[in-house]
Order: sequence, then structure tokens, then C-alpha cells
Amino acid sequence: MVDERTLEVETQKTELEKQRTFLSQVINSCPNFIFVKNREGRFSLVNQALAQAYHRTAEEIIGKCDAELSPASTAVKAAQRDDLRLDLVILGVEHFMFHARFLEQVRKAF
Repeated sequence: MVDERTLEVETQKTELEKQRTFLSQVINSCPNFIFVKNREGRFSLVNQALAQAYHRTAEEIIGKCDAELSPASTAVKAAQRDDLRLDLVILGVEHFMFHARFLEQVRKAF
């Protein structure tokens, strides 16, 4: 029983790694900048195109914010504006999803 479960977990890990590798290849093959930032404005994912623009590796960028990568104040201010807009979009999506779930519950109740 334990061996079956161990084999199942290993199979799932292998499949997950294949999916991660594929997604990484797709993201890095795109010539446009692809990145994800956390709520503090720090990069948590960057593609090769963005890393090349900063003349760094993706690993060197992960965990840093714009001010640490581009000390030019205009670039940082523009990035902060973009982050604020993104936060507003995320909040809007979260708000929409809350209302969609609420309406679904109301429909089920009647």
C-alpha cells in the first residue's frame, strides 16, 4: 500500500515537473515581457526577454523590486503606477468573483 502511494506521488511529481518545464519554455519563447509581481511589487516570475532587458538573469531579478533594478526615478515611478493599476484590476476581479459567487448562492436558494 505504501509502495503504491509512493509510486503515485513520484508519478505526480514527474508530471508536474514536465508541466513546469513546458510552461517555462512557452514563457521564455515569447519576445514580449512576461512577469508576475507580488503585492509588495517584487518580481516572482520573469521571462528571458525581461531578464535580457535588465541585463541580468531571471534568478537575479526574482525577489527584487523595480527600484532595486532601475534606480532611475522616472522608471520606478512608472512601474509603481503600473503596479497600482494592476492592483486595481486584481481588486476588481476579486470583487467581481465575490459578487458572482454571491449571486450563484442566491440562485441556489430560490
